[in-house]
Amino acid sequence: MQSHVCLLSLSLSFFFRRQKEAEKRSIDQAANKRIEELVAKRVEEELERRREEIEAEVLRRVEEAKRVMEAQMLQEIERRKQEQLEEARKREVKVFRAGSFGSGKPVGEGEGEGRFMKQGG
Repeated sequence: MQSHVCLLSLSLSFFFRRQKEAEKRSIDQAANKRIEELVAKRVEEELERRREEIEAEVLRRVEEAKRVMEAQMLQEIERRKQEQLEEARKREVKVFRAGSFGSGKPVGEGEGEGRFMKQGG
């Protein structure tokens, strides 16, 4: 009988140990599932928060790029305008100095306006 009691005791001990292990696994699985859910929720919240920051940063950079491009365009327009003015001045001086119409002095006062005539003629 003692061997039966001993065997029964071992069997019960083995059974309870297995049951505790199963309960521990079940608790671990439930805890892991809950942790995964919490992590997923936290990641989603963080991504949402970061999404707003990223969108704001993108908008800021786009606006800055627009300002830079606008300034560059205005500088380019001004540069071209100055080049055109300089070219016009050079043509004026060239015509004025050429003397192809006379002494190079403008006639003015209603006498062939805008043309050049030789003095005395």
